Amino acid sequence: MKKISILLKLCYKFSKKYLSGYIFALSKPILFAIFGIMLVGTIFINPKFVICGFISIPFLCYAFWRGYVTTYGLIPCADNFLKETALPFENFAQQAKKQEKELAKYLCFIAIISILLYIPSVVYILKTVPFSIEMLFDYEKLLAYGPEIDNAFLINSLLLAPFSNFALCAFYYKKENENYFKLLINCYKNLDIYGIIIALIFTLIAAKGGIIYIILALLLNTFIYSTNTFWYSRAE
Repeated sequence: MKKISILLKLCYKFSKKYLSGYIFALSKPILFAIFGIMLVGTIFINPKFVICGFISIPFLCYAFWRGYVTTYGLIPCADNFLKETALPFENFAQQAKKQEKELAKYLCFIAIISILLYIPSVVYILKTVPFSIEMLFDYEKLLAYGPEIDNAFLINSLLLAPFSNFALCAFYYKKENENYFKLLINCYKNLDIYGIIIALIFTLIAAKGGIIYIILALLLNTFIYSTNTFWYSRAE
């Protein structure tokens, strides 16, 4: 419990120090996202504005990618926080920007591996749920099988929790001789009881938080990313 207490205090101090800088660094991606969502919203006002839906794509893609790269900057920021440096978050956002080409490649790897590793839950659902064309239009049947589908994906997500939580940390601490598959192994290799608890809790929050988690994600990211980094760095 003492280790958990120390970790929580560190994360609180980190969030208190860097939350405002992180939100400010995300201001441009947030504006692009809002504008993109507004363009999509015009389709519901009048279907004739469908062209706006296509125009929104580059805005939303830019918002996602810039937000992702900026958020990745929380990891080097947290790493340096342990070294008691007092640099503003903008320095680490710029550092992350310099790595974005390699980060983009790694994100593709994460996406492909995640899809492959979710195949067991998809196979289970296809074997368990009697899908049909009629079922797609039967809300009550879909609702009846909802918990079973949700549980299958949740169990799969919990098994992948160390990878989904620590993948970016593994990338940040990557050694020259390590490939992406080695980084996947690293997410599990150094697990202890605290790492397992952290991974499971954050995965459950993301899986069960729904729209509330999406809304609060900006406020939670400094805490989540610093927690993951502080834990992962102890094995480096």
